[in-house]
Amino acid sequence: MTRYDVATETGTNGANVASGDSPGLTVSKSGTAGPPALTYSTTQAAHGSKSIRVVTGAGDTAILIVQPLSGDRAVARMYLRVDALPTVFTQLIALRHSAGNMCIVGLDASGRVSVQGAGGAAIANDTNPIPVNTWVRIELGAIKGTTTTDGRVVAAWYTGDSTTANWSLDNAATNAGTADVANVRFAKPNSGGAYSGYVDDAAAADGTITLLGPAGNVAPVANAGADQTISAGANLVLAGSGSDADGTIASYAWTQVSGPAVTLTGANTATAGVTAIGKGHYVFRLTVTDDAGGTGTDDVTVNVKTTTARPDSLISNAGAFTILDGAASIVAGLADESDTTGALSPDNPSGAVLEYGVEPLEPGAVTVSYRLRANTSSPARSVLTELRMGSTVIASQTDTPTTTATTFSFVLDAGQLTALTGRTDLRIRHTVS
Repeated sequence: MTRYDVATETGTNGANVASGDSPGLTVSKSGTAGPPALTYSTTQAAHGSKSIRVVTGAGDTAILIVQPLSGDRAVARMYLRVDALPTVFTQLIALRHSAGNMCIVGLDASGRVSVQGAGGAAIANDTNPIPVNTWVRIELGAIKGTTTTDGRVVAAWYTGDSTTANWSLDNAATNAGTADVANVRFAKPNSGGAYSGYVDDAAAADGTITLLGPAGNVAPVANAGADQTISAGANLVLAGSGSDADGTIASYAWTQVSGPAVTLTGANTATAGVTAIGKGHYVFRLTVTDDAGGTGTDDVTVNVKTTTARPDSLISNAGAFTILDGAASIVAGLADESDTTGALSPDNPSGAVLEYGVEPLEPGAVTVSYRLRANTSSPARSVLTELRMGSTVIASQTDTPTTTATTFSFVLDAGQLTALTGRTDLRIRHTVS
């Protein structure tokens, strides 16, 4: 089976439809007062954002020819929106063989869908006219005959994408010629009266007698942007976009899939955001909706890291070691060095240990900070500080406090943190030596 679709979305608004704009497409126009109009238009569309505007005078022809078709049968479909009903019979689709028409569907002088066989012989017509200024779908199929009486024709018309026919003709015996199908002609193939309207989603296929059905809608594509890693407290910007092969994006919607609950600003625009986002792993979803109601989604992962190791649980506390603030970035003692219960104290016995868990650390430079009380021991003792994952030492540093309380720190580089698998069960261990 060979199938052709007359494309409209790639055309430029107001430009003439030209041969070769779609595969297999030839355009033919002739008129008594100059060529009639076959132009791309954004004024109306059955699907997407464009259609083909057809305007002809009496006696004009404006033809979209799709070829080559072959074999003994073919079907064709077009979406049509007329400005006014014609006053004389006007062809809309003509399935043709080498010697002329196999069959035709058009509008009669009363605006009713009417089907004719080869030579223009009437086969059947609806009893009611089609509505004006409304998209309707017209379909036609035919099988050639072995004689001039045993060809077969099917036809139907629908409102838009409905699957319930307003009128149909099923397998009517007629003269559909005895030659193989060659091409199909759309728009206004005959030289009847004046006519104006729009054509969209025209298509044809050979090798089948099954009507093509609704054109359907190509779902849009959402792009939520690349995954991000940012620091806690920063303003998160979610810059998304959407594209639609057969139309336009009608709306955007951002939602949160996972992570600590946040308030999204601009959630109904392409670009959303979160002010001063907190630490955590987040997933946000962008949903785009096109002008035909189709949707597309895409997720973005945002990793918000802290650059300071923050205590969260006391594991071991030997001697007078004290952790005063589990939410702070420093294992803190008071600034007053005379405080005896605050800062970590090297005055504790040798081998005394303070160990506490810390929040999971993220790739990127991380600072581990801690405070040691004044060293009053003689001789002076030092404190070994280690960052561990379970029992594995990731980094360490030995500090010897002076005669005043002092804050110490060391920095882990991105390579050290990235090498950690899972980055769980992290802890800091201080040991008096």
